[in-house]
Amino acid sequence: MTRPAREKSLVERQGEALMGIGLQKTVTVMLFELGDIAKCVFYGLLDQREDRVDRVYEKEARVALADLVTQCRIAADLLGIDFAEAIRTGEERFLERLENYEVGNDGPQPNAERWA
Repeated sequence: MTRPAREKSLVERQGEALMGIGLQKTVTVMLFELGDIAKCVFYGLLDQREDRVDRVYEKEARVALADLVTQCRIAADLLGIDFAEAIRTGEERFLERLENYEVGNDGPQPNAERWA
């Protein structure tokens, strides 16, 4: 007996819609969504002097980012990884990497003392 649609996981729903689910399909969709974000940033920043995406592309970028995060959740589920824990670990690693850079007039540069 199948569960009602509202009780099915994202993986189950995507698997039914795409006639099977796997990491390869999930990663393919993730790349597609990342491409949408890149497109919004590229075209949204054309002819602008500020580092802010034009409002026309802002909504599209928001939707693409939400879709990408959903696919990341599905990938985590397929890999048996706790998504919340993956986010915490990623944030910790990001902050650790920031400590390895110094910001000067030339932009971020590796911190020589930390790399020695």
